[in-house]
Amino acid sequence: MIEWLFIWMKNLLLDLSGYPASVSFFSGLFAGEIAILTLSFLSAQGFFPLGTLFLFAWIGEIVADLIYFEIGRFKIFGKVKTSKLFGRVDSFISSVSRESVFLAVLYSKFVYGLRTATVIFLGIKNVDRKNFILSEIIVSGIVMAILVPIGWAAGKGFTILMDHFKNIQFSITLLIILVVVFFLVRNKINEFVIKRKNNLRRWVRKEKL
Repeated sequence: MIEWLFIWMKNLLLDLSGYPASVSFFSGLFAGEIAILTLSFLSAQGFFPLGTLFLFAWIGEIVADLIYFEIGRFKIFGKVKTSKLFGRVDSFISSVSRESVFLAVLYSKFVYGLRTATVIFLGIKNVDRKNFILSEIIVSGIVMAILVPIGWAAGKGFTILMDHFKNIQFSITLLIILVVVFFLVRNKINEFVIKRKNNLRRWVRKEKL
């Protein structure tokens, strides 16, 4: 059963490898960082060209956030500005990013659960479109420059170890470890952002006193 599953997965990857640009684009558009990390891992196995993966996943990330940003600019969200929830989100993002669109986009990429909400929020707030697009292009490029090499290096190391150990269970364990490490790093970034927010709150209270 397990052997059949691996054969099916291998055949699926071989089929998908025939459409590297499309797979990379839709991974960036819908799936996010884990998919890009996985594709980078598989790129080292020869399934996807690294340059194509980097470029089209980058474009997919940008397009996805532009869609959410434009959704936030719909008039239907105008009433949200007067809600308490909007005020809380505004306070949190503004305190963490210090009113910088670039920093808001940057933190949203690394803090779990914040990406989509932040981009929609920036749209609701009517942030300058050109400023957002420029920030998005730069930040998404930074994300790609981090994720793709990490995934590729892990995949290359996996190939070397597989040639040595010839053990599929070992390879699966290595991939799981890579994903776990990614989430641990992201959690550390979450803690950093929350700590920074609390420090800013204390500083504001002192200033008021």
